[in-house]
Order: sequence, then C-alpha cells, then structure tokens
Amino acid sequence: MPRWSAVKDAAVSAATDPNTWIPLAGAAVFGATSFSGTNWDHKTSDWAVRTTPIFGSAEHARDTSDRLEDISRTNFFFTSLLTPSGDGWDGAWNKAKGLAIGFTARRINAEITDSIKFSTNRVRPDKSDDFSFPSGHTSNSSVYASISVHNLTYLNLTQTQEALWKASSYTVAGLTAWARVEGNRHYPSDVLTGYALGNFLGIFISQAFINPEAKNKFHVDMSLLQNREQSFTLSYRW
Repeated sequence: MPRWSAVKDAAVSAATDPNTWIPLAGAAVFGATSFSGTNWDHKTSDWAVRTTPIFGSAEHARDTSDRLEDISRTNFFFTSLLTPSGDGWDGAWNKAKGLAIGFTARRINAEITDSIKFSTNRVRPDKSDDFSFPSGHTSNSSVYASISVHNLTYLNLTQTQEALWKASSYTVAGLTAWARVEGNRHYPSDVLTGYALGNFLGIFISQAFINPEAKNKFHVDMSLLQNREQSFTLSYRW
C-alpha cells in the first residue's frame, strides 16, 4: 500500500501528463462546438464515416477496433511479464500482484466509463443506443498503453528501443480511438475523453501501486579523503 504522499504525487503526475490533458482539452473544444453552431463533433464524425480514410469501411473499422484493443491488452501482459519482480516464490507472488493490479485498473476504468455512459445517455452516431460518451474501447486501450509504458521504464532497453515501444503503444490506443469514430460508433469528443480517462487511471495506479523503486536497495559510496594519511572510505547502507 502506498503512502499518501505517493498517492498525491501519482495523481498530479497522471493529471499533468500530456496524454491526459491534451485529449481532454480536445474533447472540450469539440464539445463546445456543439453549442456554437459549427458542431465539429458531428461534422468530423460524418466525414470519417463517409470517407473512411484509414480503414476503408465502417464495418472494417469496428472490427479493427476490437483487434487493436486486444493488442493493447497483450502489450500490457507482455511488458508486465518482462519486468523484474524478484526470484523464486517471492518473485512469482510479486508478479501475480502486479498483473492483478493492472487488470484491476482496467476493471476500475470500465466501471467509471460505464457510469459516465449511463449518466450522460448520449446517442451514438449510428443511433444504435445511448451509450456513446465516453468510448470504452478507447479508454481500455489507453489504460493498457499507459501501464505498458510505465513497465518499459524498468526494462533493460536502449533509449531508441524504449522510445519506439512507447510510440507503438500510444499509436495502437490512438488508432483504436479513430477506428471507433470511423466505425460510426463514437464522436471525436467521446474517444478523446476515453483516451484521457484511461491514461489518467493507468498512470495513477501504476505509479501509486506498482513502484519497484520504492523498495530498499543496496547502496555503496566511495570517497578519498585528501589529508596526510590519504585514507580511503568505503561505506554501504541498506
């Protein structure tokens, strides 16, 4: 269990992360146009469904969004297995707890997403139901992506490898969001809000509850005292 200071720091870090506040600001802009007459939210959705610039058809976009969410989940599971957790049974138990926390983050995200859906009752672009806001596919992919990126910081990767893996994780979540728009299931403000929500929860829970750096570590300090004896000091602490 984390200290209160760690919880507070994790919340601040999650809220100030660009992948949280930039999509949220974008959702606010799209939402605001609904009341100004320009209505970019509906117009962008109509254009995406009409032209299907990336996925070719609305049906293909919907199918792809399911597969992209699965890729995000697999990415989370794979990076979680790769992170160091210790040796023997203690390591296995730590690994199990880490995976459990990750899947709990996804469950919490789903509960919050569904609660907002039931409260807002926004009709989907295809008029199939009134659970459009926010996008569940996007928030799920985003929460998996943010936890995966957190896991990468504890792997022995080069800067280039880590940067490419991070970029691919966020790209999959972003493509999931666009696929939901192009698939005529959500408006841009729906997926942007879902992306921000998932990213916030993933970062918050990762930093608050999964933090290998918080464990005790062995430290060694060395110093050479410049005096007449030229003494050398070696110290350690646990």
